[in-house]
Amino acid sequence: MRRFLLGVMVVTLMSVAAAPATVAQETYKIGAVLSVTGPASYIGEDERNTLLLLQDQVNARGGIGGKKVDVVVYDDASDPTKSVTALRRLHEEDKALAVIGGSISGNSLAMIPFSEKAGVPQLVPAASAKISNPVKKWVFQFCSTDVQAITLILNFLKGKGITSIAMLSDSTAYGVSGKEELERQAPAQGFKVAAWETFGPTDSDMTAQLTRIKASGARAVLVWNATPASAIVAKNFKQLGLDALQIQSTAYVSARQLQLAGDAADGIFLSGYKIPVVDQLPASDPQKKLLTEFREAYAKRFGREPNAYAALAYDAFNALVRVLPTAGSDRDKIRQGLEGLKNYVAAAGIYTMSPTDHNGFQIESMPMLVVEKGAFKLVNR
Repeated sequence: MRRFLLGVMVVTLMSVAAAPATVAQETYKIGAVLSVTGPASYIGEDERNTLLLLQDQVNARGGIGGKKVDVVVYDDASDPTKSVTALRRLHEEDKALAVIGGSISGNSLAMIPFSEKAGVPQLVPAASAKISNPVKKWVFQFCSTDVQAITLILNFLKGKGITSIAMLSDSTAYGVSGKEELERQAPAQGFKVAAWETFGPTDSDMTAQLTRIKASGARAVLVWNATPASAIVAKNFKQLGLDALQIQSTAYVSARQLQLAGDAADGIFLSGYKIPVVDQLPASDPQKKLLTEFREAYAKRFGREPNAYAALAYDAFNALVRVLPTAGSDRDKIRQGLEGLKNYVAAAGIYTMSPTDHNGFQIESMPMLVVEKGAFKLVNR
């Protein structure tokens, strides 16, 4: 009898392991793991709001092929351990067809092995190049990466005749990824990195690091961080009277960061997204119409304009909306559909993916911005 029961258990486990990627659902259930609270809440809150807004818009139109969309959002509190717990809950309990998240690179990278093992598409609105390089079968990145951002910034600095630079990066996966990408690109393009400095994402003073950078003679400083600590860097930069260009990453494209830094933010350049400068875009810009409509719908519902991270969530969600009519509830067909996106014009950028490129963000859709009088301004290339 014991041998018989053991045999039944083995057969049952084999059946579960061999279960098809198709999930029978009355609705299209989409999961999300976002940093709605914690240090990265200024990212996750707008992403959550965006997903709920888009869910309601799709359902008001009758759903997708008559099926409603059900977005299930879990808050990871900006903690990578909690992000994995939430992801597994979405896989095992909610049976989500796909998962959007995490909000920040460290959390996203922690989740990826579980998405790959479960065979559930993960659509990532975070920036580390390690998310999509090397390519993972089930992971797709809806965000510009360190690769594009560093390329854009170095080209911008070349145009200004600046070749001596420094980097101040945080110790998270995001900061490390940015540092590694600058190490890869800078020497090949004729740049000298005069100083490398790091800090913890919750540090409250970066004066010592910036003092060493000042002594190095660097003419531009790249700041790579995705927490409110960037505002402290801006204040310390001004307090020291550091005579160099300050260039923040796309993680700085946030009204909250500007508020935290106050007038210390003025003069900061950054690799950015178009949503905060949509009114400055020419009418011919292929993203302007959808950005305008998205901004108006978001402001009407939430009483304020969406930030750049909302645009990333917009891109991931609407990529699924594009592929679900054909893929249905078959996860592998969803994966194949995402892999086949071509010239997908979205809010944060324009994407073309392939079996060898699960990011596909086109650098041509990425602007340089500058802060003037507490507002983002478009920099003409």
